[in-house]
Amino acid sequence: MNEPEKLDLRSYDIAEDKKQEPLRLFPEVRTEGGKIDFERLKLTLGEMIDVGKERYGMNWPGKADCFKTIQAPSLGTLLPCREGASTSTPPQARRSIARRAEHSSSA
Repeated sequence: MNEPEKLDLRSYDIAEDKKQEPLRLFPEVRTEGGKIDFERLKLTLGEMIDVGKERYGMNWPGKADCFKTIQAPSLGTLLPCREGASTSTPPQARRSIARRAEHSSSA
């Protein structure tokens, strides 16, 4: 009997891809542990780094945790909405559109 193919249900890891991009572009900034040496990256980029500029920022407690959660790969499953699946307009919107059409034709 044939076993069904097992699928990897994890989402694409955007954070890991972003971490690897500078290492691909600037291999000389890689540390022995495979991380980025920001001091070497600054030297590599030279005058492109502007460290003296004031920046507007918005901070709140838990902001770092929020970004970690956003960047974590998803293991969730999206389920189809069977009601109204044959059209791209949600059922509530179709009813609202129909009511408006009835109202405008009766006026």
